[in-house]
Amino acid sequence: MRTERVAAAFEGMGNKEYLECMESPESVGRAVVALASDQNIVDKSGRILAMGDLAGEYGFTAIDGRRIPAFRMPDQERVRRETS
Repeated sequence: MRTERVAAAFEGMGNKEYLECMESPESVGRAVVALASDQNIVDKSGRILAMGDLAGEYGFTAIDGRRIPAFRMPDQERVRRETS
């Protein structure tokens, strides 16, 4: 999530590309509203839900109108093979 602290850390490293891939607190709020309004919320119980996936499913966007893709950690085994 893009907070002031996270933004400062990225900018401190000279990286402004984080703006392209990080959700804002408002986007997360929109995900919460969408979930709270879902009559079938119990179907999602016990699952890890990515904000980007929820945006696609429920049709909401970031405050600037963009659809931020769901954050995924790279496959650690694939990364290990590629760097060996």
